[in-house]
Amino acid sequence: MTYHIRGTDYGSHSSSGVSSVFPREVSIREVCAALARKWKTPDLGNKDDPLDEIVYLVLAGRTREQAYRDGYTKLKARFPNWGMVLDAGPKELEELISGGGLEEIKAAKIWDLMAYLAETPQGIDLSHLKGKKRDFVLEYLLKLPGVGLKNALCVMIYSLNMDAFPADANVIRICKSMGWIPTQWGHKKSQRVLAELVPDEIGRILHVNMVVHGRLICRPANPQCSQCVIKGYCAYGRRSMVGD
Repeated sequence: MTYHIRGTDYGSHSSSGVSSVFPREVSIREVCAALARKWKTPDLGNKDDPLDEIVYLVLAGRTREQAYRDGYTKLKARFPNWGMVLDAGPKELEELISGGGLEEIKAAKIWDLMAYLAETPQGIDLSHLKGKKRDFVLEYLLKLPGVGLKNALCVMIYSLNMDAFPADANVIRICKSMGWIPTQWGHKKSQRVLAELVPDEIGRILHVNMVVHGRLICRPANPQCSQCVIKGYCAYGRRSMVGD
């Protein structure tokens, strides 16, 4: 079975044994509504400007929330214009974001992105994507160095007011616990399929509230199942209720 996001091919997998796993749309909408009532779709600090958002997402990878927020604040204070990054070089970037982990990798990603954009007709700016068609935006973002499908979809929902369903580690963990996707799937395959599975118009709301739920309740270690508002939909949660 081949998956497409608005006509864009992102890979395929065998449908054998998978179709029975996928939830009914009504279940997805019910889970979305329950999480929205609980968490109220809060602001997670994401950025209105699409280029700001990409930098923010790069810093957030495998990093504690306070550390990547602090790193972003330091970068913006030092580089009010992202073009200034190219004059500074990756080493100074590393120093500014130190303490968050993976500094060398993240600094290289940010520098490479700015160097790439500097060679485009629009320069180091992504505001020209606002108002463009969804397919064009997704294809454009995925051509940028260091930008994968999850981060591209995050830019679309947070900075470009488009419907999509990004899936970070929290989201994927919850979806696997509920049996929406097989537990053995990797991150990339999970993201591809979940982007198709979740109705576009609820994608942002479900994403944001799942991120919060994953941080506070459905944690990778010691999940708080007794406090979970969607445990009735969750295979792991139902087992915990039987144990209670």
